Amino acid sequence: MVMNLSQREFYEDIFDYRPGESAVWICPTGGGKSHHMYTSIDCALKQQPHLQVTAGMPKPSDATTDEWAGKLDFKIADSYPFTKWPWQSEPRGRILWPPHIKDDEDLNEAHLQAQFKAMLPGEYWRGNRIVALDDSYRIVCGLKLGKQSDKFLTEGRSNGAGLFGTLQQPRGTVHSGSVSSFWYSQPTHLFLGKDGNADNRQRFSEIAMGLDPRMISDIVANLKTYRVNDSAVSDFLYLDRRGPYMAIVTPF
Repeated sequence: MVMNLSQREFYEDIFDYRPGESAVWICPTGGGKSHHMYTSIDCALKQQPHLQVTAGMPKPSDATTDEWAGKLDFKIADSYPFTKWPWQSEPRGRILWPPHIKDDEDLNEAHLQAQFKAMLPGEYWRGNRIVALDDSYRIVCGLKLGKQSDKFLTEGRSNGAGLFGTLQQPRGTVHSGSVSSFWYSQPTHLFLGKDGNADNRQRFSEIAMGLDPRMISDIVANLKTYRVNDSAVSDFLYLDRRGPYMAIVTPF
């Protein structure tokens, strides 16, 4: 039997983050992925206060990121490497949010790629941190930085470099390529939202946690969704590789 937990119960009693672990949220558009990710970051920092967080935002604007930057007291930076001033204390986190070049799409893509291509290995080698990528598919496939992000998933534990990321589908779309299977086979913490697409659920057979893939597919297909302020949010099936352990986390 799979345990059902409220989000509060989950973060107070279950979620246990250790340096270098990665966490990924996979759910169709909406569903509450970003809020869940930032809530996990907040919880991880309370458990491991020595860690630093660097979040990457490739969108020109995003209300959720603005909201959580304020809640977590993260500093927003428009370029990498980050400017540091000797009279200012180190913030608990930063958000790399480059300005967009709106009148030249090709130049804009090259500009964004250069920023995130510098940030990912730079933060990996600094270690003792979480790198969070909201809209991960845009960074990994759109900006062609899969090699740089996969390093966190496959080798990050050795120097305490964990990756938190969100995806709409297990492998992305046909438009810009696919993320590697590392995104759902390697994270210690995996959150799967309701997904009615059988092909997507079939790919979860590569999770390889010693769990029955058919059971995972059935649970994901039957997770509940709710209407909150004209938006849909989903329950998430949580999988912990260290157990293996699973639970259904509701948004309330």
